[in-house]
Amino acid sequence: MGRNLFLYATTFICGMAVMAVELSASRLMAPYYGSSMITWTVLIGLVMIALSLGNFLGGRLADRPGTEDSLFLMIWVASVWIALIPLVGRFLITGSFFLLALVFPDSLLVAGTVFSCLTIFGVPCLLLGAATPCLIKLCLPDLDRTGRVAGELYALSTVGSIVGTFVPTFLTIPLLGTARTFLLFAVVLNLVADVHYLRRAVRRKRMAAVTLVLVGLLLAPLPTSFAFWKDPVFEGESLYNYLQVTRTEAGGLALSTHVEIGHQSVFYPHHELSGSYWEYALAAALLRPGFAPGHPWDGLILGFGAGTFARQARHFLPGARLTGVEIDGEIVRLGHRFFDLATDAARVAVDDARAFLRRPDPTRYDVVLLDAFQDVTVPFHLSTREFFAEVADRMASDGVLVTNVNLRFEGRDGLLDHLAQTMRTAFPHVHRFDIPGGMNSLLFATRRPDAWDAFRAHVDAWPRDNALAPLLREVRDLSTELPPGPLVLTDDRAPVEFLSQEILDALVRDGLRELLVRVFAALAAVPQT
Repeated sequence: MGRNLFLYATTFICGMAVMAVELSASRLMAPYYGSSMITWTVLIGLVMIALSLGNFLGGRLADRPGTEDSLFLMIWVASVWIALIPLVGRFLITGSFFLLALVFPDSLLVAGTVFSCLTIFGVPCLLLGAATPCLIKLCLPDLDRTGRVAGELYALSTVGSIVGTFVPTFLTIPLLGTARTFLLFAVVLNLVADVHYLRRAVRRKRMAAVTLVLVGLLLAPLPTSFAFWKDPVFEGESLYNYLQVTRTEAGGLALSTHVEIGHQSVFYPHHELSGSYWEYALAAALLRPGFAPGHPWDGLILGFGAGTFARQARHFLPGARLTGVEIDGEIVRLGHRFFDLATDAARVAVDDARAFLRRPDPTRYDVVLLDAFQDVTVPFHLSTREFFAEVADRMASDGVLVTNVNLRFEGRDGLLDHLAQTMRTAFPHVHRFDIPGGMNSLLFATRRPDAWDAFRAHVDAWPRDNALAPLLREVRDLSTELPPGPLVLTDDRAPVEFLSQEILDALVRDGLRELLVRVFAALAAVPQT
C-alpha cells in the first residue's frame, strides 16, 4: 500500500470512529441520563469542542519533527481508550451520579452529561481531532497542492463520518450492542496503528499483543449490563431504546427503558390490579354518554408498549376493539415473549403516533390513550396544539382522550399545566386525576359537556364486586376540571424537555435529601460502645 493511500485510509477511519464513538456514547448514557434534546445538545457540543481543541493541538504537533510517529501513537492511545469505555464507563457514570446530585441538585442531567462526556469520551475525540492536521502535513507533496490535499482529506473524513453515523445506528448497535460497537471501532483504529508500526518494523510484538487482547474482548462474553446491580429477566437494546424486563415485588414482570425510573408495561398473570395509571385510564371508556357494558367500542393506544392497557381493557371492558401504535417494534416482540400479548389483543402498527394519525383510516375512535414517552417526557411533536387537533379529527363526537403525564411533583407541574391547557384548544373539557401514591397524573379530555355526568351515572351502576369499581370511584371523586390558560405548546415551540427536567431535578434533590436524612438517623440510632 502506498504511503499516501494508507494516510488517506487513516483519515477515513478516524472520521468514521469519531461519529461511531459519539453515537455509541449517546446509547451508553441514555439508560442513566436519557436521550432528550438536552442530552444530545451537550454531547454534540462537547464532542465538537474536543475535536476543535484536537485540531488546534494537532496543528502545533504537525509542525514538529516526528509527526508520523506522533500521529499513530495518538490513534493507538485513542483505540485503547475507546476499548476501555464499555468496561468502565457504566461504572463511572453510576458512581458519579450521587456525587453530582449533591453538587448540582438543580441541574443533574446537564451536569451528568457534561461529566460523562469530559471524563469518558473527551480524550479519544481530542486525539482523533488532532490527527487531521498531522495527516494534512504528511500528505502534502509541496505547497502548491495544499488546497487540493486538504480538500481531499476533509472530504474523506466527512465520508468516514457519514459511514460512522449509519453503521452503528442501523447495524452494529442493534446487532452487537453498544459495548461491542465501542470495541469494534477500537479494534479498527488499533489495526491502523499496527499497520504503521509493521511498516516501520518497530514495536510489532507489543502492538500485536494489544490487538489480540482487543479482539479477544470483542469476541468474549463480557458482562455488559447497564443495570449491573440488578438481576433482570431480560436486558437488551433496540433501534430506539434500552430495554429491561425485571420481576416486580408482587411476582409480575415489568418493562422499563431506564435503569431505574418508571415502568412502560407490567404483566400479572391473573389480571391483578396494581393501582397503576393504566388501570385508572380504563375509566375513559365510561366517560362516553353512549357507553354500555359489553357493547363494542373502538380504542386507539398511542404508545402501545408491551400491551398492558390493551390486555386489561379487553379483560375488564369486554367489547374493546383496540388499535395500538408503537414506534419500537422490539417492545412489541417483548410483549409477545414476556407479557402474554395475544395476537388478537389489538391491531398493532409499528409506527410513529403522529404519522399513523395522518394515514387514511375510516375508524373514528371512542377512546384514545396517549402514553408515548421518550425517557421521562412526552415527545414534543405529541404534545402540541396541532397534534391534539389531529387526534380530535380521528375521534367520535363523544370520544375521550386520556393522557398519561409522569413525574408529578408538588409545586412544579409545569409540563402537566402546559399539556392540559394545550389539550383544551381541541377539547373544551379537561379533568385532572392524580394517581394516589404515585407520581403520574391522567388528563381526561372530552368535547361533550355531559361526559362527566354520564361517567358518574355509569360508575354508580357499575357492579360493586367488580375489581375495577374502587378505581372508578376514585376517578369520579378525586378528578378536578382544569381551566383554560395561555400555556399552549405548538409545533414551533414545545420545550417539553426543559419542563420535565425541572421536575426530575427536584425529585432527585428531594429524594437524595430524604436518603441522607435516613442514613444519618440510622447512624444516630446505633448504640455507642
